[in-house]
Amino acid sequence: MKFGALDVHKSFIQVCVLDRESESCEDLRIDSSRESLRELKELLSETERVALEASSHWGWVVDELEGMGLEPVLSHPSKTKAIGSAKIKTDKIDARMLAYLLSAGLLPEAHIPSREVREQRSYLRYRFVLVTARTALKNRIHAILASYGLRSPYKDAFCNSGLKWLRSRKLGELHQAQIDGYLEIIETLDSQIAKVDNWTRPMAEQDTQARLLMSIKGVSYYSALLILAEIDGSWRFSSAKHLVSYAGLCPSTRSSGGKLRHGHITRCGSGFLRWILIQAAQKATWKSHPMHKFYARIKSKKGHAVAKTAVARKLLESIYQMLKQGVEFDARAWA
Repeated sequence: MKFGALDVHKSFIQVCVLDRESESCEDLRIDSSRESLRELKELLSETERVALEASSHWGWVVDELEGMGLEPVLSHPSKTKAIGSAKIKTDKIDARMLAYLLSAGLLPEAHIPSREVREQRSYLRYRFVLVTARTALKNRIHAILASYGLRSPYKDAFCNSGLKWLRSRKLGELHQAQIDGYLEIIETLDSQIAKVDNWTRPMAEQDTQARLLMSIKGVSYYSALLILAEIDGSWRFSSAKHLVSYAGLCPSTRSSGGKLRHGHITRCGSGFLRWILIQAAQKATWKSHPMHKFYARIKSKKGHAVAKTAVARKLLESIYQMLKQGVEFDARAWA
């Protein structure tokens, strides 16, 4: 029986085909391209499964393997490292380790989302990138104003009145050129963000689960779709605690000498799921919000940051039950 493994890099792929009967390995390096991978179809077709580590560019490799009729197995990088760590580390050794772990049934497998889900995730994350870039440019404009001792009299410095005030300031020629350039880029970013928003609204309205999530006060069309895309099916998780762990919102734990200590959240798993839940938890600071009492109770003991994280964690537990049972948000659970 043979097992395949691919150590995928941007410019090349290290390939290993392990024959467990003869305990021999066939190693080779190919270019990181679809054409080069397709040339290995005959060799890889002899394998039962093909393993590769999750990375920023594994998607096209999985698509190609599935197109060849092979079964790709995505490995969890940090867990694989913990199991198969070695003092000597090369690409050939990494590929061989993946193959041996796969053949022994010890490879910690990661979920492989469908191509459609991966595309949706990418597009929804694209909005996050745009908003982050826009915020950075707005902060640069505030910094220039601060260097002149100026501060916008408007809460939103980039509303129509705020922009009018901003353009009427007498600044140095080069500083004014910077602000004009930043504003031009911000206008372009606004246009691109609006395109994403125009896509998310009808998409969310047609999605039954998204409508359930939008019954939570403060969860928008975008938030609902991003949460669903990052979770990719509540059926994947055996319990709400399992989902919380996937989001990296559970506290780290250290046990030694019979003493158990809890630390900061692990921050493992989906960073975008954790981010959007923290954004939703911010709404709990509103006194009119059904989660406010829960938030205020923890804040009085442990502060704002811990309370906000606790709300995000409890919110995700509620989302798990909502998706499992197909019910809308029940604020009474937060009383």
